[in-house]
Amino acid sequence: MISTTKAHINSKSRNVGIDVGKADLDVFVFELEKHFKAENTKDGIKRLLVKLNRYKLTRILVEATGGYERQLVEACAEKICLSSWFNLSKLGNL
Repeated sequence: MISTTKAHINSKSRNVGIDVGKADLDVFVFELEKHFKAENTKDGIKRLLVKLNRYKLTRILVEATGGYERQLVEACAEKICLSSWFNLSKLGNL
């Protein structure tokens, strides 16, 4: 489903959601409707942060997944300082 609207394309906000898996990171830039994958490794995260720095990010939301997110969150805190992480199982149904 394409939900692009002129309002959110022209928005100055850039919100990134990252679904963390053991091997991969699924990344989505909401306002641009861009989706891509990155490896959940030190080098993969480094490349991801270089790519994300091209956008003027407002927020990075990272799904907490049994500790697999730790390396990503630490790298974001060092390089970007915009990350938030959450545990979906504790949020319940939204």
